This record gives sequence, C-alpha cells and structure tokens, in this order.
Amino acid sequence: MASSAAHGGPVGRSASDDIKASLKDPEFRAELAARMGTTASTLSRIESGQNATSPQTVKKLADAFGARAVLGFEFGSAKHPERELVVL
Repeated sequence: MASSAAHGGPVGRSASDDIKASLKDPEFRAELAARMGTTASTLSRIESGQNATSPQTVKKLADAFGARAVLGFEFGSAKHPERELVVL
C-alpha cells in the first residue's frame, strides 16, 4: 500500500489508515456524509458491513475524499495474475 506522504499524511501511514482515523471523529463523519449526500448513520452501517456498498456509493466516498475509486480484476493463475484496474 502506498505511503500517505503523497497526499500529505505522515510517512508510513496509508491513506486507508487516515480514512479510518478520520471516520472516528463524529464531526468529520457528519461532514463526509453531507459531501456524499447521505447520513452519518448510513456511513456507520457501511463501515460495519451492515449495508451492502454499491460501486456508486464507493465512488461518492472517493469523491468526498478527493480520490478516485478503482475496481480491480485479476486474470490468469493465482501465482501469476494479470491485474487490470478500472476507475469508477
């Protein structure tokens, strides 16, 4: 996983770590939910796995973070997969 230094975070922390830490802050969660056009409780249910998450919701989340949502496919053998990424 890439270091978050590329997006302004400390070296050694990933963007995923930053997102997880941010989501623990109720004010940030409410702001993020507003940017996504949803509620903080919906975000909580998505995070906990209580709600299925559609590609459209993942894209809204990425957009709210100023990122791109990327979906990956693997072809071929498990030992030597060929990976293809698609931006949502």
